[in-house]
Amino acid sequence: MLAAFLVLALQAPRIQIDDPADEYLRATLQLYVIDGSKQVETFFHNPYPRPYKVEVVPSRAAFDKIFKERWGVEHTESWAVAAGVSDGLFILSPRVWKTEASDHDPNDQGHIRRIVAHELTHVYHGQINPSKDFDGMDDMAWLIEGVATYVSGQMDEEHKGQDVEAVKAGKAPTKLADAWTGRYRYAISGSIVRFVDQKYGRKKLVQILSLTKQDAVLEHLKISEKELLDQWAQACRAGEADLDRGETLLIRQLRTLLCPDLMSHP
Repeated sequence: MLAAFLVLALQAPRIQIDDPADEYLRATLQLYVIDGSKQVETFFHNPYPRPYKVEVVPSRAAFDKIFKERWGVEHTESWAVAAGVSDGLFILSPRVWKTEASDHDPNDQGHIRRIVAHELTHVYHGQINPSKDFDGMDDMAWLIEGVATYVSGQMDEEHKGQDVEAVKAGKAPTKLADAWTGRYRYAISGSIVRFVDQKYGRKKLVQILSLTKQDAVLEHLKISEKELLDQWAQACRAGEADLDRGETLLIRQLRTLLCPDLMSHP
């Protein structure tokens, strides 16, 4: 076990710290990168095809500068604290999240760990996709963000149950391009990818990650957009029904335990 960890540690990229004030984060983030890369490689049953870098950015201004230079984006949203593409990931230092970000708790180490795993999934995806940085793939955001949300474990934590909640609230998308919109975008996208994984298998999921056009994805899965979304929504409703049945059974069991005399009458 120790030998395997040392091998992973040697293979993992050394983190680039842009500001000495963030040096205290190095050891923890290095561990999260090692664990996250192992999580990604285990999910896909393959190692990263190429090396990548990890950079800790000290301020929102420096974060925005990277986005402007690479993608022509002037300003990032306050909820954006990290990004990953084929050559690596960069993360806004958790040191400044309280003042320069929103919706993120710098004291929640599990949350930070999952963000790192999310971005490392983007890195892997970028390395097996011809686009490398997903340029021109806006209508595929549901797949790009969905697979990262799914692999990172965020569907079981930050976005747990939100897919069912969205369907129940009438927020299920009628087009795949609309999956990555609104407050449920991470949950819906992650849930659709999870559905694809469960319905078609891991091998098929990996295959569609190499595609750059939505039509090609649907053709590869041999399903129409409407059929995919209808079947996914139906699976969500079935999950809700299973949950309701489970809660009803639990309540009945508790009543039986606490009030046996009451439960003995019809």
